[in-house]
Amino acid sequence: MPTKPDSFQKAVVEAPVEARLIVEAGPGTGKTHTACLRVAHLIESGVSPDGLMLISFTRTAVAEIQSRIAAHLERPEDADRVWLSTMDSMSYQFLLGLRNGDRSAFLGSYDENIQTLAQKIKEKDADIIESLKMIRHLIVDEAQDLVRDRAELIIEIIKALPKDRGITVFVDPLQAIYGFTSEQDGVVAEGDPRHAAERLRENEAGEFKYKELKKIHRAKQEKLMELLGGIPRSILSAEGTPLDKRKKLVETIKLQSKSHNNLFNISDAKGRADALFLYRNRYAALTTSSYASSDRLEHRLRVGGTPVCAKPWIGRVLWGFEEGELSKDAFLRLWESKKADSLAEGETALAAWDCLLRSAEGRRGKVEITRLRALLCRSTPPLHLLRNTLGTTGPITGTIHASKGREANLVYLTLPQVWEDGGKRPFKDEENRVIYVGASRAADELHVSLWESGASSRGRSGRS
Repeated sequence: MPTKPDSFQKAVVEAPVEARLIVEAGPGTGKTHTACLRVAHLIESGVSPDGLMLISFTRTAVAEIQSRIAAHLERPEDADRVWLSTMDSMSYQFLLGLRNGDRSAFLGSYDENIQTLAQKIKEKDADIIESLKMIRHLIVDEAQDLVRDRAELIIEIIKALPKDRGITVFVDPLQAIYGFTSEQDGVVAEGDPRHAAERLRENEAGEFKYKELKKIHRAKQEKLMELLGGIPRSILSAEGTPLDKRKKLVETIKLQSKSHNNLFNISDAKGRADALFLYRNRYAALTTSSYASSDRLEHRLRVGGTPVCAKPWIGRVLWGFEEGELSKDAFLRLWESKKADSLAEGETALAAWDCLLRSAEGRRGKVEITRLRALLCRSTPPLHLLRNTLGTTGPITGTIHASKGREANLVYLTLPQVWEDGGKRPFKDEENRVIYVGASRAADELHVSLWESGASSRGRSGRS
């Protein structure tokens, strides 16, 4: 993604701090890039980082956004002062504040916390309303995936903000894949199914101007450029049954792919760190990972619900280090001698040093090891110290949901079978959007399998 914004992005990035915008951004148009530049521009324009709040859908996205914002700032440490959060974490922190930080006090499930916070805002709880007044600008990422209780909470927050506070909402309705399902087959949930941006257009929360990001930056091939911005989006927007649209969508994707109808095996992309093997559900991704492990094929796993892991280079660099402080020169020598770049997934030695320094800076610009150790031992370590995949090298196998917002040069997409009689898995419009999100991760090369995902994924290896 170019560092400088294109003309469409620039109109969003440089809008006044008090502007209220709904920004529609399709895959590859630089939505996250624009959101990060928006935050950085506001900070460099004099807005205090403490007055900026950005809500994204996943912890992984929050961690990536934080590092991207830091890269655009003259003072990278200012990124740590921006309130970057998921909806779940934000709700927990607000309610914890009402309990004066008493973590032993009862807090409900994620959904219950979100419902409770929305209700307290409706009731104009004085402490929460006062906290919201500190926000100068609110940015909401992936608004199409905030539905029902989460959409309700966003609406109530926006209603509670003073009218001179700015808001930027990023949305792509055609990437809405959390309406009723997750990585598992789901059921329709209760509540208003409209996403947050859709409700904002009809809500009295404030006057919003409409912006659109139109230039596609992701695709390196003309075919994939068409896949991101052309016929597939018109198919998804058209009238018709979900099954009819699915057939048209798959045929279009096949035409834009390099190959289709093949079974895939991790060995097809052996050693390719820039490859993604995408599946509809956890079972298929985990099965592929299991087979790859038994065949001793290096790979990484990315699915929802896996434990958080510290970046592996931290352990390699600091293993056996017994001093209380770590200088930059000492860190760089350890990085080189222990060949930590093999575990860095593209992160440079200098970027890794900045990561540690942001977490546990001590005297004279050194890293305080005791403090770093304490942070890593917390139940929720700082996001920039964590990684979102299990494994350190090779291609990634995972679900479409867990890879949303990501891209890869090489994508192998396995599409699930469809039961036309509404049997095992009734087909709905959201499934079409899941297919589209999966196909649109490819930047250079796309391969599509129309086989049932999971058990068949080992077939190419010749093992039973």
